[in-house]
Amino acid sequence: MTDFTFQKASKKQVKARIAIDGPSGSGKTYTALVAATALANNGKIAVIDTEHGSASLYSDHFSFDVLELANFSPENYTHAIHAAERAGYSVILIDSLSHAWEGEGGALDLADDAARRQKTPNSYTAWKEVTPIHRKMVDAILSSPAHIVATMRSKMDYVQEKDANGRTLIRKIGLAPVQRAGMEYEFTLVGDMDLDHTIVISKSRCPALADAVQNRPDSAFFTKFRDWLNDGAPTQTPSQTQHTTIAPTPSAGNIQSPSASPTPQESSTPPNLIFGPDATLQFAPDDSSALTLDEALAVTNSRGTRYGDLDSNLLKFMSGSLYKAMKEPLKTPAELAEYQRKLTAIETILNARAE
Repeated sequence: MTDFTFQKASKKQVKARIAIDGPSGSGKTYTALVAATALANNGKIAVIDTEHGSASLYSDHFSFDVLELANFSPENYTHAIHAAERAGYSVILIDSLSHAWEGEGGALDLADDAARRQKTPNSYTAWKEVTPIHRKMVDAILSSPAHIVATMRSKMDYVQEKDANGRTLIRKIGLAPVQRAGMEYEFTLVGDMDLDHTIVISKSRCPALADAVQNRPDSAFFTKFRDWLNDGAPTQTPSQTQHTTIAPTPSAGNIQSPSASPTPQESSTPPNLIFGPDATLQFAPDDSSALTLDEALAVTNSRGTRYGDLDSNLLKFMSGSLYKAMKEPLKTPAELAEYQRKLTAIETILNARAE
C-alpha cells in the first residue's frame, strides 16, 4: 500500500503566471510589457507576438526580443515557449493567447479540421484530438522555468448607463476572455483591463494585490507581486534543471545561442537556436553523421517507400521540399535532425548514381 506522508507546508519561491485580459484598446500589451519588465529585474524578455507587431511599437520604451507567429496552432505556442526557455529568457510574454483559441490554425480551426476528416462529423470526437494539443500548451505555460505574462482579448458588449444629468450613455465593456472556458484560473494573477486603462485584479494569490484597482499600472504595481514571488525558500524543479543552463542571447539578430550540455536523451537533437534577420526564431541543425549507401537506400519516405526504389528526379524534388521545410520556423530539434538525415541519404544516393 502506498505510504502517504504529510509534511509541514512552507512557502517557496515561484515563477509568475500573469494573465491580462481586456477589450481592444484597453492597454493590454503596454501593461503586459510593464509587468514583464518589473519581473525581469534586468533580465531578458522574449515576446511571442501574434498581434502583427503591436508589441514592437513599444520597443522605444521597453527592451525585449520578439518572435512573430503567423500560424496560431497551440503546438506552435508550445514550441515558441520552449525555444525561449532554451535561449535563457527571464520572462516570456505571450501577446496574445487568444489567437491559440480562435486565430488562424488555433484550437477552433483544428477542431473543425478534425471534424471534416471524419466520415460522420462529430465535434465531440474531434475535440478528443485537439484537447491534448491545447493541454500541452497550457502545461508548457505552467511548468516553464521563466516568468510567464499572457494577454487575452475579451469579448465585447455594450451597456446603457445614465450620467449625472440623466442622459443615456452607451458604454463598451469587455466580458469573458477569448480562450477555453476557465483558462484564466490557470494563472496566479489575473487582471481585467477596461478602456480607461484601469486594471482590476480579479484573481490574486498575492495578498498585496488582492482586489487591487489601479489606472495605468506602473512598474511599482507589479514589483509588489515580484517581491511576493521571491519571498520564500529557493526551489529547483526538473524543468529548471533542464532549461536554465543556457545563457541569455544578447539581442535579436543573427545570433546563435550557446547550447546547454545535452543529457543522454538529448544528445542526438542539439537545441541550437538562431534568430534570423527577420526576427524569426529557428533551430539550427547540426551536420548529421555520414550514412553508408546501404543505410541511405534503406531510408523510407512517409509512405514507407525506400529511397533506393525512387528515381533520381523524385529524390531531387524531395530534397528541395526538405530544405524548404527546414527553413520554416518553430521546428523541433528532432524534426530538424530527421530532415537532415533524409537530406544526407538523398545526397549519398545521388552521388553514388552519378559515379
